[in-house]
Amino acid sequence: MKDIIEKYHKHKMFSNVGIIAASLVLALSINFLILEPNNIAQNLKTSVLEAWTQENKADIYLENKAWNLILLTSKSIDNLTNLTLSFAYNPENVGIKDIVSWLKSNAQIVSNTPWISTVIIDFSEAISFESDEELLKVVFTKNENKSEQLNIINANFTDNTWEIFMLTTSWVTF
Repeated sequence: MKDIIEKYHKHKMFSNVGIIAASLVLALSINFLILEPNNIAQNLKTSVLEAWTQENKADIYLENKAWNLILLTSKSIDNLTNLTLSFAYNPENVGIKDIVSWLKSNAQIVSNTPWISTVIIDFSEAISFESDEELLKVVFTKNENKSEQLNIINANFTDNTWEIFMLTTSWVTF
C-alpha cells in the first residue's frame, strides 16, 4: 500500500512539472511567434526592463546640465513668437534667479507668487526650433543642498498667426 502511495506522489509531481513546462513553452511561443514576431532577439534579453525601455518626453522639458536647468523641445516648433511657462517649485529652498535665452528675445518673470512663477518670452521675430534643441536656461538658487523638483505646470506658445498651442510639460529633480 505504501508503494502505491509513493508511486502516486511521484507520478503527480512529474505531471505537475510537465504541465508547468508545457505552459511555459506555450506562453513563450505565443509571445515570440504571434504577438511580437519581429522583436525575438530583443525579447530574449535577460532583463525585462531593458527589453522595452522607451522614453516619452513632453513637448518641452527641463534637463539638469552642469547644474543649470536647460529647457529643451522634443518636437519641432515652427514660427514661435511667444512662449509662456509656469513653474511650480518649493520657494522655501528654490528661487528662480534669471531666465537666459541665447536668441533675440525678451524673457521676463511676470508672476512671482509663492510656489508658482510665470515666465513670458517674446521673440523679436518668428523662430523655429528643431527636436532636442535648447530654448533657454533657468538660473536658480538653492538655500539647502537637498533634492528638489521644478515642474512646468502650464506651457503654451503663440505662432506668427497669433494661434495659441498648448504644450505637454514635465518636471526635473535637481
